[in-house]
Amino acid sequence: SEPAQRWETLRRQALGDGLMEVIVSLLGERARPEALRSEPHLATHALKIKMTLDLLEREASAPRDVLDAGAIAIACALSHLDFRFAADNWRQGRDKLAAWHAAIAARPSMKATEFADVY
Repeated sequence: SEPAQRWETLRRQALGDGLMEVIVSLLGERARPEALRSEPHLATHALKIKMTLDLLEREASAPRDVLDAGAIAIACALSHLDFRFAADNWRQGRDKLAAWHAAIAARPSMKATEFADVY
C-alpha cells in the first residue's frame, strides 16, 4: 500500500536475485574442466559479487521484525555464499552486512531452510 516502500522492497529483491544468479553462474564456471574455464568470466562474476556485497554493506541496517521479499532474497543469497563459497569470506570488511545477515540467519524460519547437500 506504500509505493515508495514497495519499490525499495522490489529493488532489494532484484539485488538479492541478481546476486544469486551470479553465484550460480560462478558455480557453473568453476565446475567446468579446468581447460575449458573462462578466466574473464570468473573475474567478471567475482567482480559482480564484490560490487553487490559492497553496495549491500553501505545500505545494511538492523533487520526489521517482519521480513520483506527484498530482505529474504538478500539473506538467501548471502547464505548461499556461506554454503558454496565459505573460503571466500564475504564478511571480511563488511561488518554491518555480516551483522545484518547473522541476525536474519538466526531466525527459526532461516534455520529451518538452511542450504544442505542432499544429492
